[in-house]
Amino acid sequence: MGIITNIRSMKGMGIHADRNSRSPALNFRRYNLIYGFNGSGKSTLSRLFSSLQTGKLHERLPEGCSFEVASDDGAFYGFPTNPNGLEPRLLVFNTDYVEQNLQWSVGVANPVFYIGADQADAATELTWIEGEIAKAETAKALAVEAEKAADKAFATFKRERARSIASRLHLGSRKYEAPALAKDFQTWKDDTAPALTEEQLKAAEDTRQLAEPLPQVAAIEFDSAAIAAAYRLVVDMCSQSLATVALDEVQRHPDMLLWLKQGHEFHQSTALANCLYCGNGISVERRAKLSAALDDSVDHFVSRLSRTAERLDSVLATVSDIAQAAPTSEALVAEVRTGYTEKRNLVA
Repeated sequence: MGIITNIRSMKGMGIHADRNSRSPALNFRRYNLIYGFNGSGKSTLSRLFSSLQTGKLHERLPEGCSFEVASDDGAFYGFPTNPNGLEPRLLVFNTDYVEQNLQWSVGVANPVFYIGADQADAATELTWIEGEIAKAETAKALAVEAEKAADKAFATFKRERARSIASRLHLGSRKYEAPALAKDFQTWKDDTAPALTEEQLKAAEDTRQLAEPLPQVAAIEFDSAAIAAAYRLVVDMCSQSLATVALDEVQRHPDMLLWLKQGHEFHQSTALANCLYCGNGISVERRAKLSAALDDSVDHFVSRLSRTAERLDSVLATVSDIAQAAPTSEALVAEVRTGYTEKRNLVA
């Protein structure tokens, strides 16, 4: 590509006279000096070339204007026809460029210029970033102070809590301080056991206060299997009855069964014809009926009932012995006293 050698045509360009193909050629060279007073059209001329640099008609050129330039290779460029082609080859530095692209950056040292639209945008972004950095540094400083205050409060909390725990542990000459508290919390952080009640804590503290262990409590020995077997026997016996005795009198007055049986056996063995209680005669039919009803099954039932009573007496005696041998709650550490007292009352 060649260089621009002439403004071939120009119309409506403000102070400049119109030009056409018959106008004298300007014969631009590689370097050209154009000078004049203010308002003589230098800026208008620079905006003509700026339009060719951007491929768009400069917004400060007069409305409706047109122009065309020629290069030494015979090509023509201009507005409104053929505006493109010179963009990569033209750079215009004029007052418009300064206004759009030359900005001051406020700094602590000498002022700095940013040249170019992209650099101006970068400078704006840099200013915003610097503001954000200042905000972040302020927030960081506040966070550091808050962290220090929190660490201090936490350290105070650990010391005070460790001191409170130490007073309840009654460690004597040994110490319990904040590091031990932190270690215990770390050890127990996954513990799922329910928290101790104040009553349980007080009981544990009472135990810690003991100068020496309580006297050993002797174990209470008894045959728990025998007690369970006796209980089942009593339950089984209580569920039985003499429903097989076919006497209305026994069904109505079961407590008189043994009295009736013993009286019948006595009258049979002594061959008494009359009842010693009422004085009336005992008929053969009545004797036969009593003999049939009061057979060996009654004796067997009475025998079992007697043995059951003996087993029950034995169990009661064992329970009584357990109650007598059981220590009082004061003989045990405070942590187990409540539960122990409830169990002890069951056998007392």
